[in-house]
Amino acid sequence: MFEIDDNRIFLTRGDTCVIGITLTNMDGTAYEPKPGDVIIFRMKRNATKAPTEMLIEKEADIVDGEITVGIGPSDTVELAFGEYHYEVELVTGDEGSEHYTVIADQTFEIGKELENHGE
Repeated sequence: MFEIDDNRIFLTRGDTCVIGITLTNMDGTAYEPKPGDVIIFRMKRNATKAPTEMLIEKEADIVDGEITVGIGPSDTVELAFGEYHYEVELVTGDEGSEHYTVIADQTFEIGKELENHGE
């Protein structure tokens, strides 16, 4: 099962999901990704832990202005059930490469599954 409610993500451990990301400018208009922009999804057990404790770190796919991050079974199958923390960062591809945390310290919950998929 996969669900997003007000930036809180729930995913059954070992499932696949594609997370759509929408970016908005300060004036409320949609942000259009530019060539060279990189959007990074990061997940940790605790928001205060060291960078070496990163559990998932992926660059988003940007196709025709649509931004998505794919999470596969191998990304979560070994994780303990419970709450994790994630963020999304935009690194602009223009001169100066500015960094913007566009989603900060939100909850990503890994839920239980009833079957063990042949384990």
